[in-house]
Amino acid sequence: MFAIVAAALTVLGLSAGSAQAALPIPSGPGILVTPAFVGTATTATPITADPVPQNPYLAANGISNMHDDAYATDAYTGPGPVGHKLKVTSALYGVEECATIAFDRAGRIVGLCGNLLGPVLRLIDPSTLNVLGTFHLPGRNLLSGANPLSDLCGGAYFYLDNQDRAIVATTDRHVEVVAESGAKGFGLLRNYDLSAAVGAKDCLIALLPDWSGRIWFETHGGVVGTLDPTTGKVQTLALTGEIIANSFAVDETGGVFIVSDHALYRFDADPTTGEPVITWRQAYDRGTQQKPGQLSQGSGTTPTLFGNGWVAITDNADPQMNVIVYQRGK
Repeated sequence: MFAIVAAALTVLGLSAGSAQAALPIPSGPGILVTPAFVGTATTATPITADPVPQNPYLAANGISNMHDDAYATDAYTGPGPVGHKLKVTSALYGVEECATIAFDRAGRIVGLCGNLLGPVLRLIDPSTLNVLGTFHLPGRNLLSGANPLSDLCGGAYFYLDNQDRAIVATTDRHVEVVAESGAKGFGLLRNYDLSAAVGAKDCLIALLPDWSGRIWFETHGGVVGTLDPTTGKVQTLALTGEIIANSFAVDETGGVFIVSDHALYRFDADPTTGEPVITWRQAYDRGTQQKPGQLSQGSGTTPTLFGNGWVAITDNADPQMNVIVYQRGK
């Protein structure tokens, strides 16, 4: 996760089109006793990696979603800081965390940010970190008792599509298509109601398109579904007795790789009906308890696709977790 905001004052009421100057994150007391920089300058030494196929329905690899690309590689091509004349720019937007950020074709930041009341989309200048526009999404259930800064229900995952539209899973079990409106912010383009397919006590976690443009989604209660963005048709399959607490990955063969708290799955769409079908299932060692920092008693990772047809996850084994690699083909 990437947080460009910190806990302090809550700033509310921004409307699409209202530019908000960024306030820097205040320094802690450690600034009085610690140096501003420790280390020495270095020279960049780029490495090469296998290219990842570009999903035609996603924004460019590296800028479309939390995990970088459809393969969920988390491997970015941009350079890191090398220690020459470092300058830190920060922005404080309140008690808020921008769990997922993407970048539009103009290089502006699109952030899905969660505060105490619920998630908002922010369009942010990448140089000044000023807020160029804000789009308020449906709020969270304040009576649920969930930690608002770790609750994944409709407030953590979204993606930018190939038209710079934000496709967002909301807290009220809808999928909203939010389009940028020039430099002024956002506007709602389309709203898909999934509440008939997702129970009232369940919630949407993550969503991604496959190579045909079909939108796949998953819920915390173990429902895996497809949404036809043209017709709005929704089809689902439930994993009995299992929950899902991570995002997922998609490859160019039609495979959708989802990890529950019991097993890693490959799903494919039925060639006739388009409904989700389990292609294979691999159980893993889920351990005996939920470890600190984990969101469930199960794998704490989104499946990562790489190499010549591999998919990797971590398990939750005792006394230590392991990285497990499987072949991802049918």
